[in-house]
Amino acid sequence: MSKEVVDSKKLPPPAAPYSHAFKVKGGALLFISGQVPEDANGKLASPGDFEAQALKVFENLKIVVEEAGGTVSDIFKLTVLLTDQSQWKPFSQLRGRVFTQWGMKHPPASTLLIVKSLAKPEWMVEIEGIALLRK
Repeated sequence: MSKEVVDSKKLPPPAAPYSHAFKVKGGALLFISGQVPEDANGKLASPGDFEAQALKVFENLKIVVEEAGGTVSDIFKLTVLLTDQSQWKPFSQLRGRVFTQWGMKHPPASTLLIVKSLAKPEWMVEIEGIALLRK
């Protein structure tokens, strides 16, 4: 199994901490459903606190990948949903810090969408992903 970052000089540089694409060969794909800012008991993390909710979502992503036998470095694609346009830049900065803490040399390919609402109105962020497990 191999994972190779694809960075073309024919594309604009990423506007935030993400990679344009990854080419993968072999391994097992893990499709991660949208993770939300709740704990294992369904309790909302820090109502109204965007950063705390985003950190909880990243923590939940990490839990899913590790439960499946992988590591965060196996994540190669994320789709981020935010409910507030003004949180784009703070989220981008937070994502960069998380990826650095995770030791990711090449951040995952990423799409960020601003949506009117998520399934529960108190959720401010949701992230889904795809990982390639090396088992």
